[in-house]
Amino acid sequence: MRYARLLILLMLAGTAAVAGPLVLTDPGGAYEPGSLPAGRGWLALECAAGCALRATGLQLSRQTVLHLDEFRVPLEIPRVKGSPLALFHGLALAPGPVVRWHGAEGDVERASAQLRRLGRWAVPGDGRPLALSWVRLPDQGGFRYHLGDGTTRQFLFATAAEGHYGGDTTPRVLWAGDLDGDGLADLLLSLPDDDCGFDDRLYLSSMAGPGQLVGLAARFAGRHPACGC
Repeated sequence: MRYARLLILLMLAGTAAVAGPLVLTDPGGAYEPGSLPAGRGWLALECAAGCALRATGLQLSRQTVLHLDEFRVPLEIPRVKGSPLALFHGLALAPGPVVRWHGAEGDVERASAQLRRLGRWAVPGDGRPLALSWVRLPDQGGFRYHLGDGTTRQFLFATAAEGHYGGDTTPRVLWAGDLDGDGLADLLLSLPDDDCGFDDRLYLSSMAGPGQLVGLAARFAGRHPACGC
């Protein structure tokens, strides 16, 4: 019985860990202890009338919750000043104003609906015919998502046809603008998961490799350990 409880606890624990640059779009969530670095070194993306990056710090508090199988699940809760749209760690970005082309009220839902219905969403902003689109794989194999500008077509990621419980798997484009100051579009996305998972990604144009439009600059993915408790 003790081994079974330990196995369940390990399955419930998130898979995220501090490894490389991080992007966090839900500072109010609960995560596996050790997933996030505390202290300074974070940048907050804040958007009101305009958007800006500011240096900030992250505080972490420990809690435990009782699982339905009557064992305690440890959690770590981040705390940050203000209400940032996203937090970044380990990225060489300069604090100050940044250009936003997408991410105002209603933008995210409209983009998701268009991407889900039409299979293509035109990325606004830098003048290129940039678009995020998907290709349906055969036999319920899911979707492959690409970013293209009419000349280059870059594969970004794949998703399942539907979530574990039948939920929608259309990625949410939370923000598009120019974080790195090169005049080209950067994308902040979240891939939905209806089975306690999360997957936040930041793509920067300045980190694009040969034959690419963007490069994966930061990611935070795993499972919420308190989900289902």
